[in-house]
Amino acid sequence: MKNRSSRESRNSIGGITGRNRKWARLFSVMMLMIFLCGCGKNAEASKDFSTEPVTEYGAELTMGSDAEAETETEIGTETETESETETEEVAGKQSEKDAAKQTETPTEAEAGETAQVAEVVAEPEPAPSKQWVVCIDPGHGGEGDRNHGVEREYNGAMVMEKTLTLAIAEKIKAYLEADPNITVLITRTGDYAVGIQDRVSYAQANNADLFVSIHINSSSTGNPDDHGCLAIVTQSHFQASGAKSSDVYGDSEALARNILNGLNGLGIPYTSDFMADANNGFLRRASESGATYPDGSAADYYGIISNATKAGIPACIVEHAFLSNESDYINFLSDDGKLDTLARADAAAIQNYINSR
Repeated sequence: MKNRSSRESRNSIGGITGRNRKWARLFSVMMLMIFLCGCGKNAEASKDFSTEPVTEYGAELTMGSDAEAETETEIGTETETESETETEEVAGKQSEKDAAKQTETPTEAEAGETAQVAEVVAEPEPAPSKQWVVCIDPGHGGEGDRNHGVEREYNGAMVMEKTLTLAIAEKIKAYLEADPNITVLITRTGDYAVGIQDRVSYAQANNADLFVSIHINSSSTGNPDDHGCLAIVTQSHFQASGAKSSDVYGDSEALARNILNGLNGLGIPYTSDFMADANNGFLRRASESGATYPDGSAADYYGIISNATKAGIPACIVEHAFLSNESDYINFLSDDGKLDTLARADAAAIQNYINSR
């Protein structure tokens, strides 16, 4: 019994030792480290603060370090908490923005675009261009020497002014009518006589803004060398009541100037007849009978100009070239193509005048 008891006792001790050997070693190591650490602190305290108890300063230092560490931890915790709160607020705002974007319906976006289109459409449109009425007057027409106008024989055929003026006038009319802002009147469309007063009355009755009378010249002295062009305009500053222009004198000159410039561009110079070349291509001639305008100023010599001025319509008579000069006839009047060139120049000049207003 004794031997068995002793053996069991040893086995029991051995079993305990075996199971707890690792914990025993770990406990021994921990105790050794605590001891060494305590010695180190006591030694440091003894070296630096030999007048104070090592244990009290160590405890005091330990408490201070722990308090500061706790305070710093609390501050860090508060900072982290604030940071998290700010982050959550930013995230919340961003989520609200995203939600707002997502809640915007296509209908609202389309409504915005429709409003923009409506604003564009609502802008005032530019005022329409003025509608101009231009009266083109083919000089002469009908039977009789005066109604024939100038006439000369070339290559065995009689060439008459009335025929040339009608051809040029009809071409001018066609060119001007290509402009939707211009309405064109023509005082005759065939070979028949029309009175001078009737021509202007027709223009006035149809609210004409301009009056251009088409003519071909002949030397006033019989000199076959006279050639070139000129324009007859009013020499009076009379301004009729209800005139189509605020300055009939000035606008008549401006209209004629544009036409003369166009003819110069074709190589037709100002004529020396009536000294037009000394007056920039203009011929102004007062009545020789003593006739006057209502303001008492001298009336114009030429019936077309006098009647147009009384009606308050800017007007001019254009003498394109000299039928009495063979060179002018050949270069500018001898075929339909040359007449078309004259008409194009006249139409362009009238449009230039209109565009400048």
